Amino acid sequence: MVNGAIIMSFFAAIWFALGTLGAGMGWGVALSGVPLSALTILFAKQAQRGAVPRSAEEEKRIRTVIGWASVFEGVMIPVACIACAALGRPDLTLAAIAVIVGLHFLPMAYLLDKPGYYFSAFAMIGIGIVIVVALPAGPLRSALIGPCVAVILWATCWARAALTRRTASRQHQLTANAVQSR
Repeated sequence: MVNGAIIMSFFAAIWFALGTLGAGMGWGVALSGVPLSALTILFAKQAQRGAVPRSAEEEKRIRTVIGWASVFEGVMIPVACIACAALGRPDLTLAAIAVIVGLHFLPMAYLLDKPGYYFSAFAMIGIGIVIVVALPAGPLRSALIGPCVAVILWATCWARAALTRRTASRQHQLTANAVQSR
């Protein structure tokens, strides 16, 4: 879980910076996402304490699912960038990437039984589509898409960490109750 939080927080900071820089807001604003990413990682690490470790088989299965979803993402992002450039529509690049990142969450939601990832997926896909449809090409698109995707990634991390924390707390309570009833 912590590795996922680190990866998502890293990319959240990048999305935030891309959006704010694309809107001409400068490096001071662009880098303001870094502290939030750091706090998100710290919260995820703290939430992981006391959690029941996964089996080696489960870890391998998770890595495989995430690996294939990431391969899809890693192949499709350059394809989208090239396609947007070839069509003379570089203004669609961030939106296309948001849709691809959203799509990459779908197999993870299903195969890893993480229903919250459906929210992340559909929110990113929706942001990518709605902003392109609703707004003319220009810096406002970047200013909205980048930070919106960043917030979705941070929220995904916080939700996963809170769920991990709650699950660990329940497991400890069950263990304590079992010990007391002996």
